[in-house]
Amino acid sequence: GESGRNPPDLIVNHGSERRGRQLATEGLSGRGSGDAMVVRGGNRLNGLVEVSGSKNAVLALLAATLLADSGKVNLKNVPTGLTDVGNMVRVLESLGATASQPSPGTLELDCSRLSTSEPDPVFVGALRASFLVAAPLLGRLGEATVSLPGGCKIGTRPVDLHLFGLRRLGATVEVGSGSVRLGM
Repeated sequence: GESGRNPPDLIVNHGSERRGRQLATEGLSGRGSGDAMVVRGGNRLNGLVEVSGSKNAVLALLAATLLADSGKVNLKNVPTGLTDVGNMVRVLESLGATASQPSPGTLELDCSRLSTSEPDPVFVGALRASFLVAAPLLGRLGEATVSLPGGCKIGTRPVDLHLFGLRRLGATVEVGSGSVRLGM
């Protein structure tokens, strides 16, 4: 940088750009609201940061393991203590998959011996992301019957975009009372 000048501040805010400028101008003293974080430049950052696994990414990956028709799939950096992750594992087990946790944060899944194309509605009803198993089941087994998902305290989450995409790919879609039947 130029000598005699202070390095610029990096302002990370969780509101509007205008609010960020206001906080930068007024400062944060006495606020304690958590609206912004000001990082003063000029010092080199160095070190390692361990990033925890993302629940939503893991839920999609767990559903994708249904496509592995032989062998085991190991997923690392899994937030195994989360209820939604456990519920998705139960959805997979209800299809005939086996799951184990060989070490903390690691899941080992074997989906080579699926016994049904219809996950248990009780487990599906506990997790809105459970509908993510529909497309892998359809791709692997040529059919799937999946209850409409639950698990959402903020209202219903439609699956219409999933169904639209599956229809465009040539699937037959029958929406019944409380479930969706897919075929090829």
